[in-house]
Amino acid sequence: MTSPLSPTTRFAVVAVGGIGGALLRAGISELVPYDAGHFPTSLLLTQAIGCGLAGFLTPYLLRRGPLWSLAFLTGALASFTTFGLFTGQVVLLAPGRLATAVVYLLATVLVGVAAAVGGLHLAMRLIERPDRPDRPRGPGGQDGQRSAVRRQASTGVTPVQSRDPREHTSPVRTVRTRWRR
Repeated sequence: MTSPLSPTTRFAVVAVGGIGGALLRAGISELVPYDAGHFPTSLLLTQAIGCGLAGFLTPYLLRRGPLWSLAFLTGALASFTTFGLFTGQVVLLAPGRLATAVVYLLATVLVGVAAAVGGLHLAMRLIERPDRPDRPRGPGGQDGQRSAVRRQASTGVTPVQSRDPREHTSPVRTVRTRWRR
């Protein structure tokens, strides 16, 4: 599906987000300085924060539209957690401190993936909280997801195929339903 935004607008939104992400990364580097040859704690912290935010914000930004995900995911968080800086640190550490370089490489990948999954899990839990008044309710006061499962079992129609607008309030729910198959 193509976006109704012009290419110039999309590039501008990504650029503005990228500037913000780069400034945030520079701010963390100032707060937690890095000495060449030592373990790059500030960079690992930056990757963890950025990946966690990306996981957490993805469900919300998908609901807001392409402009928001371009600005925050593609622009700000991509420049905040830049892959070039990460690989550059591994290359700088490798000649004299191979063990530190390998530990940094593995730690960054593992911490980044764990932070992204944790952020996504937290966002999904907040979206699907039963006490939220804006959650869709099905028959008998049950949430929309449970009634969708019942509807699928009784009619064979999945929430993705359904025309009921309550089933399409969250793209996360649709993705989650597809993953469970």
